[in-house]
Amino acid sequence: MRRHIRHACDSCRRRKARCDGTAPVCTGCRSLGINCEYGTPRAKRGPKPRTSVSTKMEVTAERSPQALSTSTASRTQLSTDRPAQASGAPSPAVIPVPHHAAIQARSSSTDSTRSVQILPHNAHRALLKAVEPLWSDLVVFGQQCVEHWVEQSFAVLPILDAYSTWSSAMLLLPKAGERFAQGPRSLSGMGSFALLTACCAQTLYSGSMPIPPGGERAADAFLTASRSMLVQHEEADVAQPTACSLAIRVLQASALHSQGKTRMAGYVIGQATRLVLDMRSYDEEVLAQLGDSREVQLRRNLFWVLHSIDKSIALVGGLPSTLHIRLIDPAQLEHETDGTPVRLLEGMPQSLGLPTHEHSLRAGFDICNRQWLLADGISRTLDLLASFGSVSGTGLEPLASQVTADFVALCGLPDTAPAWLCDPAARYDHETQLPQQAMQRRREAHWAQHVNILVTHHCLKLLVLARAAQSSLAGLLGSVNDERLAALRSTEVAAELVGYIERVPMKALKANGEALVEKLRKVGVILLEISYQCKSEVIVERGKVLLGRLLNLIASLDSKASDTPDENISH
Repeated sequence: MRRHIRHACDSCRRRKARCDGTAPVCTGCRSLGINCEYGTPRAKRGPKPRTSVSTKMEVTAERSPQALSTSTASRTQLSTDRPAQASGAPSPAVIPVPHHAAIQARSSSTDSTRSVQILPHNAHRALLKAVEPLWSDLVVFGQQCVEHWVEQSFAVLPILDAYSTWSSAMLLLPKAGERFAQGPRSLSGMGSFALLTACCAQTLYSGSMPIPPGGERAADAFLTASRSMLVQHEEADVAQPTACSLAIRVLQASALHSQGKTRMAGYVIGQATRLVLDMRSYDEEVLAQLGDSREVQLRRNLFWVLHSIDKSIALVGGLPSTLHIRLIDPAQLEHETDGTPVRLLEGMPQSLGLPTHEHSLRAGFDICNRQWLLADGISRTLDLLASFGSVSGTGLEPLASQVTADFVALCGLPDTAPAWLCDPAARYDHETQLPQQAMQRRREAHWAQHVNILVTHHCLKLLVLARAAQSSLAGLLGSVNDERLAALRSTEVAAELVGYIERVPMKALKANGEALVEKLRKVGVILLEISYQCKSEVIVERGKVLLGRLLNLIASLDSKASDTPDENISH
């Protein structure tokens, strides 16, 4: 028999006394006159054991058998939709998966399925709760929003199949919320709803529609509904993107910009830019394989819109450019099977959907895109030449000549505009047969394009002139490397711009939204630099006068972004 036992006897354990384990009776029990007993089972040390996986599975199956079957079906569907792996990569089918990981994945799938079933319906219901007291017929209101958007913004952003969006206003009916509870089958409806509500939000933010008393937050409600609905089907939307996917993000970014949330708008535009690259919308071969001329035309338009926004972020915002590859021709059009050009306004009311009206808008859209192309090319080439320090004797003379040629083309580009864009107020022969309402809407659209072209033109001229002066390459742009003369030329361009803005209709300025205000603020920064840095008192005084007039114009546009300076600090 061992002289010592390794654990305490039952009596010492109950008394919580130290047991020396002496056999056959410990010292404590001997002093009490009792025998040692060891009958109580010993408890294991360490943390308590976890519930077994099989028990968890049984509990989960008992509580929600339908959820498990749904998640299994969802997992099966995902596996069938996943593209094939590259031959060099290990196949997921042969990678051992721990049992607890399978349970966790199943739980995540169940949660995802539950969110698709419930949250989209909640987003729809929350929107109706917020706006139903303001408008008696939400379908009519939604259609009016699309019509106003076409009037005000289609000339600058031809990114919607207008009639399809107009028809989706039926999704604002209360009973339409039922279709969002159908899971994957409602994905197309969720995209249409997100696009419609983003369009409504942007229209309300622009102030082009009257808002009833108490409806100041209606635009926020529509934007929230659009963003919430996009979140619910974002994975499927990114997996199989369409032109609608891009349009939703462009309109949401525009609405966020109108709120003064410049950084958030840029973040959403960044998502759209990444998506347009993933879709390879810059590749003519990919576009040719789509087989849907209307979808192809929308993708073309959206690519050029995002391309111009990207160049604006680089030139006006001072951030790095992202899109370094592009389509060949901004003016290329798609045609239907009968040979007629694709009409994105087809089906809209007659005053908006006339073929001649859409054709007349195309010219202005192409000129705007070409301006950004030329200015971006000039800016990048100036940076390249500046990095060499000198042009002569370095073999860069062809690049220098190209900069001069591009700047001449940029200066003359507005002169190539058709007559109705050069003077939207004039009456032309092709308008004599139009109804008064149709003629008025056409002129307003032409005014919006006219303002966009000329404000962009003057802003880009100022930017490239300033960059050339900083790089001591002003001679390539027809000037000299003299600080005072460079400042004089910049103030002349700014004076032309300020005088022009003071003469055009205010409605045309507001139709261009925050993008126009952002360009005007950049011009103001250039004038402010001249006022503080130029050594000529005459030029400084002129710059201050122009800056004051420009600030008054910006204030009249009610820009929210101008009231939030922290949002506009560039890094």
